[in-house]
Amino acid sequence: MFSAGRYSDGCARGRANNLAIRSRAVAADLQRGLVRAAYLTVYDDARLVTLDLPTFGASEPPAVGTRGKVNGLSDESRRRLMILLHTLKRDAANPAFVTLTFPNSRIPTPRQSKPLLAKLFKRWRRRCPQLCAVWRLEAHPARSAALGMAVSHFHLLVWGSWIDREQLSRDWAEVVDAPEFEKHLAVGTKVETIRSFRGVCFYAGKYISKVSPVDLGSDAGRVWGIFNREAMDIAACRTFKLTTEQTIAAVREVRRILAERKIETEWMPRAIFVDSPADFLARLQL
Repeated sequence: MFSAGRYSDGCARGRANNLAIRSRAVAADLQRGLVRAAYLTVYDDARLVTLDLPTFGASEPPAVGTRGKVNGLSDESRRRLMILLHTLKRDAANPAFVTLTFPNSRIPTPRQSKPLLAKLFKRWRRRCPQLCAVWRLEAHPARSAALGMAVSHFHLLVWGSWIDREQLSRDWAEVVDAPEFEKHLAVGTKVETIRSFRGVCFYAGKYISKVSPVDLGSDAGRVWGIFNREAMDIAACRTFKLTTEQTIAAVREVRRILAERKIETEWMPRAIFVDSPADFLARLQL
């Protein structure tokens, strides 16, 4: 897996943390002193390597920028989501893939749906404190004009020792106060078992990080988030300040990975998803 780090034309290309440098010119710029050094961060037990190329004269790692108002899933938001998933330890337990829907007679707006999800999370925290999840709010077109323009639902990747379909269905039906309670018990939730990290990437790409087929509206706010982040099995990381020579070598290694995977991108990527960060370091002799 690889994140090309592309951004829409409306993004500010001058942000220090996401410096857009054409990959074909990086080595020459380094040699001319336009870029002094890179910071390489490696998540040893996960699948993520990040390469920050600071602006001229920078002596410290780039600072995290201030985010604006969140509404929908931007390119930057999608990138952060995929980076999060690739910081999970390689030997972490595989999650369950959960879908939560609302009864047709009581469909909330995107803004109204998130407090309902928070109520479910409160039950989870009481019942199983080690349970954690990544959630995504999405909408699909209404099957009937009577239902309005869009129907909200949630997709979740859930980690932890407890995920009982029967109990989950009952909790969710109670939270949404389904009028047809027994019917919603049967159709309101769906739980699938993910058997490998490849499966995590599949569900993340197909459901969690895709653009919603229906506009959620200007007041949707955040469309993904994390429940109980402290319980997530995140790998520890190390950061290296590279010399100019090491920076050139790192850029060349990223370009080699791009070529091997037949990925074409105009911009130098920041996040690289690899099977073995240790091998990446070895090739740079770090």
